[in-house]
Amino acid sequence: MKISITLLLHVFILNCFATNQIEDILYYNNDTLYFYESPLEQIPEIALKLRDGEVVTYMSSNCWRGFVATWQILDNQLYLLNVSECNSEKNLNPKIEKILNRTFTDGKMLADWVKDAFWAGMDIELEQTLYISVFKHEYYLTFNQGVLLKTEDYHFKKCYFDNVEKRTEYLMNQLDWKILPEVGDKDLRFTVLIEINSEGKITKVSIEHSDDNRYNAEIINVVKELPCLTLYYYKGEIWGEVERINLTINQENIKKYVH
Repeated sequence: MKISITLLLHVFILNCFATNQIEDILYYNNDTLYFYESPLEQIPEIALKLRDGEVVTYMSSNCWRGFVATWQILDNQLYLLNVSECNSEKNLNPKIEKILNRTFTDGKMLADWVKDAFWAGMDIELEQTLYISVFKHEYYLTFNQGVLLKTEDYHFKKCYFDNVEKRTEYLMNQLDWKILPEVGDKDLRFTVLIEINSEGKITKVSIEHSDDNRYNAEIINVVKELPCLTLYYYKGEIWGEVERINLTINQENIKKYVH
């Protein structure tokens, strides 16, 4: 029985860390950002201290630390506005005041214990988000005693061909139909894998699925020449090394896209 409980707990912990976590909110320059890691975690054993001996009967997999906080940067100074439990939304400010031996004044607390750098994101990209949150805009915020010293920013690069219709039109028009076999009344489906490097450049194109191998070489050649890809960043580096493109070749698409 003890072994079973241990295994279940182990699996639960792994799932918690694999699940996208609720991020702390940060208000900065009229924008709403989300901290990737909570500055409260610079306080040793903060999660245990906030539980204060209470027995945890339920822990959500998207909030394994048990709390979520709200912050604000005013005049380059970081303030803590609120701390609450993830599930019950119980206010934990009194416990924070006790742990830090300081009080909230006018709804905020000077966060002068915060040091080092933290990543924060704005405008989540849901299609890219699974186990971690991927944002259109990233900020690397460096603090010392709660004072914001430096900000570095990274912004997603939008590509015209990110739209499926526009990308399909481009690919269909670039294919050399003189060297390709007749489609007939078939619906030929292809899945193309695109590998990119740390600079977002295409390094390799391959066919994952093909309904007709005679089209593969030409499709690969055309995809290699895509002018751009939409790129996202995670902690300052290009997010994702592989992108998939689905392409359907049939008479309907030829009439619709080929000019």
